[in-house]
Order: sequence, then C-alpha cells, then structure tokens
Amino acid sequence: YKFKFPQAFIEYLKEFNDAELEPNVIDVGDNECCIRYFYGTSDNEYSDIGAVYEYYKERMPKKCVPIADPDFGNQICISLSEETYGTIYFWDHETMDTNMDGICMISLEDMFKIADSFDELLYNIKESPYVVGIEETQGFLKTIMKGFFGEKYK
Repeated sequence: YKFKFPQAFIEYLKEFNDAELEPNVIDVGDNECCIRYFYGTSDNEYSDIGAVYEYYKERMPKKCVPIADPDFGNQICISLSEETYGTIYFWDHETMDTNMDGICMISLEDMFKIADSFDELLYNIKESPYVVGIEETQGFLKTIMKGFFGEKYK
C-alpha cells in the first residue's frame, strides 16, 4: 500500500518500527486503554501495518488506517483523509457497524477522536498504574512459589 502518513509517524517508525511500547496507557473518553505496540514493517502479520490494514480495511471508514494495537480487537487509527489528515481515532470493534457483507457503515465522525495528531497521541501516553517494579514482582512470585512448593522453594 502507498500510504501518505504524517511525518511524525514516519519518524517514529524509522526509530522504533513495531516495538512494544512503555509507557503505554492513553485516555479514551472516561476510560483508559493500553497500546501494546504500533504497527510497522514486519514479517509478523499481526504487527505489519499493511497486513493489518488489509484485514480491517472493509470494516473501517475510507482513508482510516490502523496504526496501533490496544488489545481486545480494538484499533488505534490515523485518518489520511484530506479533511481530518493526521487525526487519531479509537475504533471499538464492538460498536462499529458493518452491513451483512462486513462492509463499514460508519464515518470517521462516528469514531472516538483521541488526538489531533500523532505527536499529541505520543505526548498523552502515560505510565500504567498497574505496573510494579522488578523487586515487587520477584517478591510476589517467591511468595506464590513458596505457597505452591512449600519451604523447598527458596
């Protein structure tokens, strides 16, 4: 595909491609979601932007391209349409309407706007409140293992 992405997204892909993201939480209205990774160029069909677009293109508004995986079948998308070029949207797979043939029945205006630009999206990413440090994780795992194996586990 020949996408004409905003320069900020292109620069991000040049630097990080499809790497996992930390910190990774964004606000979506009154809720939060975690972005696992941005799609890039990859041999893995799950993180390759062209393969992901091919899978979702009939289910999304025209000129709307998935750019990130926020889990649970939802998508973070960027608009490539002239009127809303570069705007970032949240696509909820449970509320996005398609007809009986699986063809998109919504417009960009029906999607939830989460940022005016890719730069703004990156700026709004924050740490997950659920992340714990390595010491806490190791201590927790030792407690579980001792409970499972008894004192044999040290």
